[in-house]
Amino acid sequence: APTRTSDRICEGIATCLVGSEFETKIPTLTSDRECTMYTRCNLDTEYITKQPTLTSNRECAALTMCSTDMEYESVAKTDSSDRECTELTMCTESKTYQSTAPTVTSDRVCSPCSICDRNGTTTASGIPEVITGLCSSLKNTQCLECPCKNGVSCTQQSPFGYSCDC
Repeated sequence: APTRTSDRICEGIATCLVGSEFETKIPTLTSDRECTMYTRCNLDTEYITKQPTLTSNRECAALTMCSTDMEYESVAKTDSSDRECTELTMCTESKTYQSTAPTVTSDRVCSPCSICDRNGTTTASGIPEVITGLCSSLKNTQCLECPCKNGVSCTQQSPFGYSCDC
């Protein structure tokens, strides 16, 4: 403050470093501006939910983690958006099997179980097929052309396998 024998001394007002700091306290006639460094998001584990301005901080949020045994990443993360996880397709036991395994970024593919041709009407050779392995969620039905020779017929065993009957 000035007196009768001295003048007031004024200081310059601090400037926030553009791109690195934001203003946390505005200057007044008796106080300086205060600046704070922007928060840095760890882009390996977080994404930016709010961009910084001259007077507000950057905001970060934790990235969603997909449960690899139940989900896959259907939408990739960006610096400013979270990843999206989608539940893995489940193959229906005895109806569909996993023809393509899931990856971290793709769903599994289920295909219909094969139906063995017991009459031989659709096999290329015209020989009937027998079931040698049942369809499960991880493998297709196993069909085999009847290996019986000399006109001996195949009899399907339950639930799979066969016998040659005269």
